[in-house]
Amino acid sequence: MIALVVGCSIGSLIIGIIGGMVGGVLLFFRYRGERFVWRSDHSRNSGALTPFESSAENLDVDHHHHFSKTQVRVHEAQQVCKQARSLEFPLALLPLNELKRLGKLRSHEELRSRLLMVDTYAGLHETSCAHPTLFISHQWLSPNSPDPHGKHYEATCLAAEAICRYFGIESDEMLIWMDFFSMPQSNLATQRAAISCIALYARACRFFVSIAPPATYIGGAGGDHPVGFSTYMSRGVCRLEVLAFMSCGSQHVLGSMYLFDGSQMLRCFSTLERSLICDLTRVISPDACFTYESNRRALVPVLLGLWSLILQMNVLEGGSLAHELIVG
Repeated sequence: MIALVVGCSIGSLIIGIIGGMVGGVLLFFRYRGERFVWRSDHSRNSGALTPFESSAENLDVDHHHHFSKTQVRVHEAQQVCKQARSLEFPLALLPLNELKRLGKLRSHEELRSRLLMVDTYAGLHETSCAHPTLFISHQWLSPNSPDPHGKHYEATCLAAEAICRYFGIESDEMLIWMDFFSMPQSNLATQRAAISCIALYARACRFFVSIAPPATYIGGAGGDHPVGFSTYMSRGVCRLEVLAFMSCGSQHVLGSMYLFDGSQMLRCFSTLERSLICDLTRVISPDACFTYESNRRALVPVLLGLWSLILQMNVLEGGSLAHELIVG
């Protein structure tokens, strides 16, 4: 049985201004003089964006007009920020009881018929209000399989049950988001669409758990090697998931975030050192690790969209923890 360690919320956490991409969002706000507003018409899924070219023909304006590089980049930032507010791929949740019956982690394609699929933007809020939802973040334990020996499956079940006990939730009510069964694994196009929605998925979840018990990463260029919370902290995608959940609220959001590191205690993020939390927000910094360097570049538009949501929340809702982390 796992107990929870809950601490007081930490003070202001400041890591300074993150450079270019935040600057891009700020430039967009300054150029357009607009605020982003949540609107009901976002409940419809928007169409996929065409690749953005430097040619003026691809802009939604008179193609005979000549644009500066700055105006082109502003337009590109606008499109990315709009995409961050559209549900490009449904939120896919698995009931905890279903997960416990599986015996191991199974892919999205295998579990499609068992998943609760939320297809609309409006449905995200409805689902969050109607059900306790848990966002699971973890580091894969091999290049092609997230959990070859079931270590993270066992940890996920234990952590989810601990959350249920502590908050008085029936296990058959808890719904879980986890990358391997909540996002497509076979179709890369739909997988990219799901990745672009990571901030929206996080906002639809009430709880967050980082699964990082001591384990062994199998295979890969460096061969087998031990992994745990320190390597979890270094993964760029894991950092993105942490930042996405932090964008949901103020300092109090840390009280809904937990770490399972293999001990008998499920630690609340509010008990972690502030330097650790700061590190977990540096998604594409040089020290962030990616299986392929191209994955770092692929996350840039996703991160730009997430930062625009963070700025919106700071303006319209009076601040967020993520905003404090990024700009102080």
